[in-house]
Amino acid sequence: MHDQGFLKRLQKIGFGTFIKSTDFILGLVALFVISSLKDGYIPQESADALLQTISGISASLFAIILAGLTIITSFTDRQFIYAWKKVGKFDEVMTLFQYYLYLPLIVLIFSLTLAHVRYHGSAMIILSALFVYTILGMFSLVGFIVKYGLQRAEFVTDQIENGKDQTLTMDDLEAIAAEHGYELVDEDKTELSTEKLEKINEVLNDETESE
Repeated sequence: MHDQGFLKRLQKIGFGTFIKSTDFILGLVALFVISSLKDGYIPQESADALLQTISGISASLFAIILAGLTIITSFTDRQFIYAWKKVGKFDEVMTLFQYYLYLPLIVLIFSLTLAHVRYHGSAMIILSALFVYTILGMFSLVGFIVKYGLQRAEFVTDQIENGKDQTLTMDDLEAIAAEHGYELVDEDKTELSTEKLEKINEVLNDETESE
């Protein structure tokens, strides 16, 4: 198994995707607004309570996102993961979760450093803006999770209605690919021949029965 690494997967999605996002732009706006209101410096006596709040919320967000990632990876069935993997979306799911998991962790480390190692008023402004960006990023992540759940529901509904509870077909893959604006080319269809799909489904059925 080959893992491209977080930065390479992030680059594949496109850094512009994050920079052009609404939450990133609002984070920059927050940076300029806070800096203007505080004249580029927040005194330590005014920041102590805020640092405690930021640390507590960031730790909670980290735990919540990690739990969400665990649920998605543990309870998503093999057919759906395989389908998403073939249309190139499963790596994107993992990368986005990893990105939004790092944000509260960075904020937490940053806030603890300012609170217990060395305080700097200008750095506090940057931390405040980064915290705002992290909070706004949670809305984007929630939207993504909802979209993932709805597509998962459609996938299961289609399988049940067509009597394909344990069968993954080429049509399933093409349908999921179409939902994301992808189209399976001839090379993909050759690689995923009917014979190969039958072997995959045979293994999936054997594993399901053994459970």
